[in-house]
Amino acid sequence: MESKSRIIGFLIGLVLIGTACSPDVEPLRQGRGENPQETTVQEPSQAPSDSSSINWSAYLFGPTHSSRNSNTKAITATNASDLTEEWQWAPEPPSQEGQPPSQLFASPTVFDGTVYIGVNSGDFYALDEATGTVRWKQFLGFLEQNESCGRRGTTSTATVAEDPKTGEPTVYVGAADGNLYALNAASGDTRWKSFVVSPQEDGHNWSSPTVMDGRVYVGVASHCKSTVRGGVKEYDQATGRLLETYWTVPKGVIGGSVWSSVAAASNGKSIFVSTGNGDLNGGDPGDSFSVVRLKARTLTKEDIWTAPLEGTDLDFGASPTLFSARINDETTPMVGACNKNGRFYAFRQKNLSAGPAWEVEVSGKWPNDGNCLGAAIWDSDRERLFVSGAQTTVDGKSHRGSIREVNPATGAFLWELGLPGVVWGSPSMNGNNIIAVPSFDTDPSAERAVWLIDANDGSMVETLDTADNPVFSQPVFADNYLFVATVGGGLIAYKLEF
Repeated sequence: MESKSRIIGFLIGLVLIGTACSPDVEPLRQGRGENPQETTVQEPSQAPSDSSSINWSAYLFGPTHSSRNSNTKAITATNASDLTEEWQWAPEPPSQEGQPPSQLFASPTVFDGTVYIGVNSGDFYALDEATGTVRWKQFLGFLEQNESCGRRGTTSTATVAEDPKTGEPTVYVGAADGNLYALNAASGDTRWKSFVVSPQEDGHNWSSPTVMDGRVYVGVASHCKSTVRGGVKEYDQATGRLLETYWTVPKGVIGGSVWSSVAAASNGKSIFVSTGNGDLNGGDPGDSFSVVRLKARTLTKEDIWTAPLEGTDLDFGASPTLFSARINDETTPMVGACNKNGRFYAFRQKNLSAGPAWEVEVSGKWPNDGNCLGAAIWDSDRERLFVSGAQTTVDGKSHRGSIREVNPATGAFLWELGLPGVVWGSPSMNGNNIIAVPSFDTDPSAERAVWLIDANDGSMVETLDTADNPVFSQPVFADNYLFVATVGGGLIAYKLEF
C-alpha cells in the first residue's frame, strides 16, 4: 500500500510545483482549525430527510457505490452550457507548525441544505449549501512529515445518516488522528469517536465510512509504505463500539491495506472489499491484491479472488461498485473494481473465486503509463455501466484520460471518449444522463477542468472551468447544484440561473 500516499503525495508535489512555477495555476489556499470535543442491485434510498432536499449523503452516493443521483434532474444536455459559478469557498490557511496545506482531496457530502467536507489541513467544515458560508468547523488532527511519509489531514469523505436511536442526522468521517468520528450534523459536536488505526505506526484513515443497517464499516490502512496490518472494522452506528474486525493478513504481518471504501449489498447480507498490496519486502500476502466478499455483521470471509500481482505495487485503488448484468438470460448480481494495472475486473457477486466474468483495459499501468483509481458509475434504471481511467488509446489515438460505457455482461465498449487530461478521481452522474468527469493533470498542455458528458452517446456537453485547478475529488450532484472540490482552488458550487 505504498501507492495511495505516493499518489496523493505526487499530486501535492505537482500542484505545489505548478503553483510556484506556472502563472496559470492559482495559488494554493491553506487552512486551520479548533480542538475537537472529546467524547438486483438497486441503490438503497438516502438517509431519511424531513425536507424536500435532494441529498448526496455518502461517498460514491451510497453503500452500493452507484455514483448516480437519479433524483437530480436540473442539469441537462441542452442547458449545461448555462451553468454558472454560484459561489466559491476556500478553507482557512493553517495556523499550526507542520500543518498540511488546505487542499481538498475528500469529496463533498450534501445533506438537507448543508455541505460537509474535510480538508487536508485536518479541519472539517459544514457549509451553507446556498451561500458557502461556514456553519461550523471541527479540527480532527493531522499527520506531520516524517522520514517515510508527507503531511496529511482529512482525506476521508463523510457519510451523513440518521442516528438509529435518536434519529438525529450524524456525520461519520475518518480522521488523521486515527479515529472514526460521529459528529452532530447541526453543531459539529462529537457524539463519539473510536480508534481505527495508529498514526504513530504511520496508519491513516484513507477509507470513507460506509453506513448500513446500524453498522459503520471502514478500511484499515497504512499512510504510505506498508507499516500496519490492513483490514476492515465494523462499529455500532449509535455508540461507536467496535463490533468486528476482518484482517487481510495474518497476525504479525503488515500489508493488505484497505484504503478504498467497502461496498454493501442492498439486502444487507454482504460486504465487498478491494485490498491493497502486500509487504513489498516479503511476508505472507494474505488477502492482498484481492476482491473479497464478507458476511455482513460478522465480517466472516465468504469468497475471494486474488489478482496475480504479488510483489508489485499494482493493487486495487478503486472502491468496488455493485451492479447487475443479464448473463445467460438471467439477472446476475455483479461487483467490479479497477486495479492500478489499468484493468477493470467484473465478478459474479456469488462466485468471486471463479475469477472475473470479464475484464477490460481502460488505462495503462501505474506508475509510468497510466492508472485506474476511480469507481464505476451504475445506472440501475437503464442498466448502464460507465468506467473512467488515465492514459489510454481510443480509435488508435492516445489520450490522457477517458470515459467509456461498457456492456455490464461482457465488458464490450458501447461508446468511448478520449479526454485531454488525466482522470484519477471518480466520475458521477445525475438523473438526466449527465456524467461529470474530474481531471487531475499538471502537464502544461493538459486540461484541468470538469467535463460534462452525455451518457447516451458519450458526446462532450460542456467543460466547466476550475481556474486551471486539478480535481481529485468526485463531483457531486445535489439539489440543483453540481459541487466540485478542487485541490488548490477551494470548493465551487455550479448552478443554473433560472
